[in-house]
Amino acid sequence: MKKETESDLNGLLNRYDKRLERGIEQKEVAKKQQEAFTKEYERVKTDTIRPVMERIGDKLEQHGHRYQISEEDESRDYQLRVSDPKITMRIASAGQERKSLQSMDITSVSFIAKKSSEKVLVHAYISMISGSGYGGPLGEVDLDILTNEGVERLITEVLTSMFESKWGSIKLQTILKPH
Repeated sequence: MKKETESDLNGLLNRYDKRLERGIEQKEVAKKQQEAFTKEYERVKTDTIRPVMERIGDKLEQHGHRYQISEEDESRDYQLRVSDPKITMRIASAGQERKSLQSMDITSVSFIAKKSSEKVLVHAYISMISGSGYGGPLGEVDLDILTNEGVERLITEVLTSMFESKWGSIKLQTILKPH
């Protein structure tokens, strides 16, 4: 091989090796950030979200309503698609026919850890006493604004929508604004 060609080739391969090394380092940094986010999500879920759901659920049961809290870990389906970890509260009002708490058309609010954005997606489905229902994502929030008060207000807004047959009045960023 000509010295000039060999020199060009060596330069090219060295630049590529450095770029490859930087990419590996960036992936490692991103992985560590996502692991830290997941660990903090688990803490907030355990210390804040679940206890608030339980307190509100106990109050609902005192008035004849039913509730269930479920948690799902990160998982992959048969096509290797990732399902993010989440905690969900399902609520059946005393006025609804006796539906299973596992039913898809029952009021629910979920807090889903989105590792890719390092935010929590809040999703709600509101089942009206009339039988109709509406649902969808309410938005993504930072973990640090998921306080006891914020989670209480959010779930109360979902319940207000359910009991008063309103949808569209939940403004996530207003409810969970940092104080």
